[in-house]
Amino acid sequence: MVMRSKTMTADVAASAVGGLVPPSTLNPYLYSTQNSSFGQDAGTVQCLARVLSGDTDVDLSQLQARCPGLILGEDEIANMQAVKAYILADTTLLNAVLAVDPLAPASQAPPGSASGEDWTSADVNSPRRWSAADLLTVEFPPLAWVVPDLLPAGLIILAGRPKLGKSFLALQIAQAVGIGSTVLGQTARHGAVLYLAHEDGPRRLQGRARAQGWSPEAQVDFYTTWPDLLDGGLARLEEAIVAEKYVLVIVDTVSRAVTFRQNDVEDSTWVFSQLQKLAMHHDCAILLIDHHRKGSGFTADPVDDLLGSTGKSAVPDAIWGLFRQRGQAIAVLKITGRDLEDQELALSWTPDSCTWDLLGDAQDVTRSQMQQEVLAALEALGGEATTKDLALHIERNRAQVSRVLGQLVLEGVVKRGPRRGREVPYQLSELAEEQDDADLADFSA
Repeated sequence: MVMRSKTMTADVAASAVGGLVPPSTLNPYLYSTQNSSFGQDAGTVQCLARVLSGDTDVDLSQLQARCPGLILGEDEIANMQAVKAYILADTTLLNAVLAVDPLAPASQAPPGSASGEDWTSADVNSPRRWSAADLLTVEFPPLAWVVPDLLPAGLIILAGRPKLGKSFLALQIAQAVGIGSTVLGQTARHGAVLYLAHEDGPRRLQGRARAQGWSPEAQVDFYTTWPDLLDGGLARLEEAIVAEKYVLVIVDTVSRAVTFRQNDVEDSTWVFSQLQKLAMHHDCAILLIDHHRKGSGFTADPVDDLLGSTGKSAVPDAIWGLFRQRGQAIAVLKITGRDLEDQELALSWTPDSCTWDLLGDAQDVTRSQMQQEVLAALEALGGEATTKDLALHIERNRAQVSRVLGQLVLEGVVKRGPRRGREVPYQLSELAEEQDDADLADFSA
């Protein structure tokens, strides 16, 4: 191969657009020395180089997603010309594209290992430099959502205590994406889904899908076995995402999918970082089903309650925590993340369809539910009770009961009685009014 200068002339660029670029015109420098000024990854530049060389076997939809300002239509020939024009419009990008050999085989991602060998492709790990001017002026594409405002592209964890309905919620999301329907009040992005069901066999998956009323048209692929993610599983996962264009990958559960020391910060950070890189590189969402440690209550924290080290909670782009008291039909889904607002959603479990229904904001729904519980307890306790007695009766936190009583007093449903030592009794307003009428009659007599 004949080495050429780093900067290509306009004549060379023009001839490149006209047809195949011979290898003798290309700079054999490694891409990592060329890519820092404009922020494109090596995989994208390799594809651009192939288009510029006249190769028509390129997935242009991937280029459109990764090249801000590139607009493509239905005509394949016109799209190829549009990509070439896009390259020519940016001298820096053009030079980097011309520095890549389009005939070179694409880099393969070797499988990782427990020793810490990085499995990801070189383009993901290539260093990138952004000047302040570049960072302030570049137009990034909008954040990709699989479920708007809830499930972004990237690495997401859905965790909760065992047997609370996490897998059923994950199946609901999978079907919604697979057919482009609504889930949790939002219309999901329509696309292919990969579901790695490490804890369920085909028979159980069939039963759950039938119970939820799945459509046979749903674009969802199930695997009940998959290689350990540290023993070839990650490389195979990337191949599947590329081949099938999955927009959502669900791993149920992460403890079954990969063998690592979950209480070790270094191990956890490394494993989750590899999954995050994979998701971001291919603009898809990877949803990991995980567990909460023992002792999580109804008002627990989705980040602090994750089972294992802090390395697991530090990497993901979003964390979902499902909290539900045993025997209760109402659960709270707490969502926190880097690119979305913290949310607490109240969900209702429907046993017949094995689905979760969105009730609304958890604070409003929980307050209403607790108000009913407190009023029922007051009636059961004879119409009058202290905060302590009510909390014991409905098995709720005393501070929560106190806040609900305060709200009921403001609404006029409950009246606050005179203090009796350290405790304050509360009465149902109807009973309090009857007592006032009786006292008034005694006084009049």
